[in-house]
Amino acid sequence: MNTITTARQQQLSQQALTTGLQLRDMLERLNLQADLIRRAYVISCHGMIVVFYPLELSRLTGKLTPYQRSLHQLSTYIRKPMAISNSTGFRYAVLMEKPKQLPAKVDLKRVRTGKLQLGVSPSRQTISVLWEKTGHILVAGMTGYGKTNFIRSIAYQALRDESHLLLGDLSKTAFPMLKHHPGVLAVADNQAEYLELVTKAHQIIGERELLYSNSPNYPENLEEYNSWAIQSHQEPLPRVLVILDEYNSVATASSDLKVSVENLANQGRKFGLTVILAAQDFSKEVLGNVRDQMGLTVAFKVNNIHTARNIGLGKANTLSRPGLALTNRYGPLQVFFMDKQKLIDIGLQGKTTSLPINQQEQQLFERALREEDGKMAYTQIMEWVGEWGWGWSNHNIRDRLKLWEQKGWIAKDPDRSNARYITGTVMQKLDKPTNATNATNPQQTADKPLTNRDKPPSSIKHTVL
Repeated sequence: MNTITTARQQQLSQQALTTGLQLRDMLERLNLQADLIRRAYVISCHGMIVVFYPLELSRLTGKLTPYQRSLHQLSTYIRKPMAISNSTGFRYAVLMEKPKQLPAKVDLKRVRTGKLQLGVSPSRQTISVLWEKTGHILVAGMTGYGKTNFIRSIAYQALRDESHLLLGDLSKTAFPMLKHHPGVLAVADNQAEYLELVTKAHQIIGERELLYSNSPNYPENLEEYNSWAIQSHQEPLPRVLVILDEYNSVATASSDLKVSVENLANQGRKFGLTVILAAQDFSKEVLGNVRDQMGLTVAFKVNNIHTARNIGLGKANTLSRPGLALTNRYGPLQVFFMDKQKLIDIGLQGKTTSLPINQQEQQLFERALREEDGKMAYTQIMEWVGEWGWGWSNHNIRDRLKLWEQKGWIAKDPDRSNARYITGTVMQKLDKPTNATNATNPQQTADKPLTNRDKPPSSIKHTVL
């Protein structure tokens, strides 16, 4: 009940009392012992409000069967769905409030440091979990229902939190934009490379095992080691995520990979290594012992009931729309949608240009060209750097705009409300030899902003890297 306001708790308590009195009234009409119901427990779970009414069986003078058979009559009388819970004793369970319908789409707008944001629950609560509490993750889902978006979101949030990634991308479509990011240690796209990638993860564990053994506080996890490292002026260790997409296909063909991943999952958490296995379906043979190591299972719509049961979420085959998922820890969720462009943008950090600008400036210029036709507005830049978590102050942004203008990288365009736009100097360097503008308009001056008149329709397309 800690996620419900005090006023709402009082309201629900009153509703539970009223319903309990109705149940007792109906039991009396059925010539049963109404005084067996003396307490009520209100539970909030996955957006549902359920009230349990335990029967005090120590006071029961007859048989329990009539109380079981009266369920339909009781439910009809109180006009609420009911069930019997007899896992411990005997309780009537009354559904007081159904889960609210989840929104069809929820965008990932901000990244929270130290946490993995998953999605929104039926109660409209944002579900996020500390990286160290996440555990290994199993992700299942048919094409088009959100699996790829979800593992991309995990990768994006991990890179924003300065974690390192080992990526298995058999389809070559999930993570191609991240190949040059400095935080990506390796990308595998075939069976042999998958095994090499997992072997590299085992090597990281071996290296960290030596570091742990030489630490005077004998750490039991990454957080303890890094706490000592920071206090001792040593370099802290980054979290490592091993994300293996299309895992079922690769593991089916390689028993060595399957065994190696099982061992990795068994050893990895202590050393700050998280395993994420994703696939359209999972067989019992592939899951094997690794399923027991998975702390979080996220299932989008899957092909059939067999896959749903194999991953432990038997209703996953009944899901009906993209982004809607079942989880073993948080119930149903509308998983955050993340535009692929975010991953493209963060992947650009690994690219370089011949222009003497840093990676952050390059990322800003490329996004401005792609999304704002080259416009460099103060308010837009402030929004982007806030989204990326760069920590630039308002004063810092204004100073940079003045500096870029002095260098001729941006200029005010009188034809477009005198707003600042990227000049040909920056456009040529970012666009390089394929720049359609250069070919079409070779007289473009370096200190003049590119206007809509100057640019052919295809020029922006060429700036997307």
